[in-house]
Amino acid sequence: LVVYIHGGYWQRGDRKGNAFVAKELVARGVQVALPSYRLAPEASVMDLVGDLREFLKKLWDVTNQRPVVVGHSAGGHLAPALLATDWSKVGGSVPADLVKCAYAISGVFDLEPLIPTSLNEALKLDAAKAKAASPVLWAAPPKDRTFVAAAGGEESQEFIRQALAIASVWGKAGVKAECV
Repeated sequence: LVVYIHGGYWQRGDRKGNAFVAKELVARGVQVALPSYRLAPEASVMDLVGDLREFLKKLWDVTNQRPVVVGHSAGGHLAPALLATDWSKVGGSVPADLVKCAYAISGVFDLEPLIPTSLNEALKLDAAKAKAASPVLWAAPPKDRTFVAAAGGEESQEFIRQALAIASVWGKAGVKAECV
């Protein structure tokens, strides 16, 4: 079961624009769930994390399966946030190890560099909110988890730096983490 989280700078897009992902995976026998989530500025970045936690709780209730969480861009930020979630504190009937594997494509894992950018007009981040929403600054997931941070060769140095940083930090904590 793959949960694919769309990108859009946390401000635009929905699952419909990413249905092509499901088509390719389903053709290969993979079950796929494509959630939508509220968008900024109506919701904060941490509200979006909460939306996806609720989605995964409901998905568990229906499927009783642990998903591999994959995300691109904003979804690339949200995927490791779900991997690093302490599911025992979320409530409901989900197992503490609900998400064991995540794959982030072109994600941002430290949001503080976004504060001085035009993206922050909608995100409304200050230093405290950026820190709270930055998975690289959270406690690393448990050691039995797997994480891949993918950054394209044509990405900016900041995307590559952040992918290398989260793989390093989480890897040193015992997570099977890599940057590709």
